[in-house]
Amino acid sequence: MNALDSKNEFFKNKSCSSLHLWMYNIVNQPIISIMLQLGIEINDSFEGMAAPASGHIVGYAAIVKSLGLRVPSPQIISLITHASSRSEIGSWLLFPKAYHPTEIAGETFEVALYKQLVFAIKYEGINLLVFSQLAKWLNKDQIEKLVSIEPTGQYSRKIWFILEWITGEKTERAPDLSKEVMLNLLMRRCNIVWRVKNHQGT
Repeated sequence: MNALDSKNEFFKNKSCSSLHLWMYNIVNQPIISIMLQLGIEINDSFEGMAAPASGHIVGYAAIVKSLGLRVPSPQIISLITHASSRSEIGSWLLFPKAYHPTEIAGETFEVALYKQLVFAIKYEGINLLVFSQLAKWLNKDQIEKLVSIEPTGQYSRKIWFILEWITGEKTERAPDLSKEVMLNLLMRRCNIVWRVKNHQGT
């Protein structure tokens, strides 16, 4: 039983409260960290879709699966394979092993998650639906650690801006960059894959 199956079983017997979710995350964080570090191993299919090759799912799909986020499977799925070069087959992005975001045992949960997010933003664009659910999943301390891993890095700044914008809460370790500058950077350089509809009730 993987972390997601365990989570589903957990909520069958518990009321879906913030306290129970927090308890689940603390107890299962080592398992989730390993899933984020290695990626989701598949042979011929993923979430009911035939896969073009065997390998490890990384990026947003790996984050959604590992954390059990309640969002549809991302439209773009990145797969680390034995191929020697990058390729695209339908909604699948295939990458050689050299592109694997993290395969280092013993990394903290925040570092493993950060590397998966950097990979996802770089190759899959910005998925606000995933980020909106991730903001609910993470506690404040985890967000603080996440944005302080590479405080001056461009991807760390993007992650900081998105999470702070979604939650409406300022982070103590936020990079020194104005939101106006960050918004311009995001709109100019990133492919936003989820359109916000009625986000502010307008």
